[in-house]
Amino acid sequence: MTLIVKTASPRTLISRIEKAIHSGDVTSWEIGNDGKYTHKTTTGQWYQAAWLQPEVGQGQVKFVLLNPNDVACPVPEVRGVYEGRFIEMLITHFDSSSTAISAI
Repeated sequence: MTLIVKTASPRTLISRIEKAIHSGDVTSWEIGNDGKYTHKTTTGQWYQAAWLQPEVGQGQVKFVLLNPNDVACPVPEVRGVYEGRFIEMLITHFDSSSTAISAI
């Protein structure tokens, strides 16, 4: 499964997300050494249940949802949490940086 974020500056959006996570402005996500994002919860229920791998393209960033073994398509509950909460974070912190967000 994939999130597609339409943006005029894909690399800038990725840089801003990374900066916000590292500075603590975004506290519910963390970045692995490989550049993938995982949900960081206080209870640990969803921690590392999946990863979102960013792929920069022309006018967009794709965030491919992978299970912990880098296989596509985690179970629906995990997909719902990861995609839903990532979209929530994008709208809350980076709304002016995108023109559309879709989950496919």
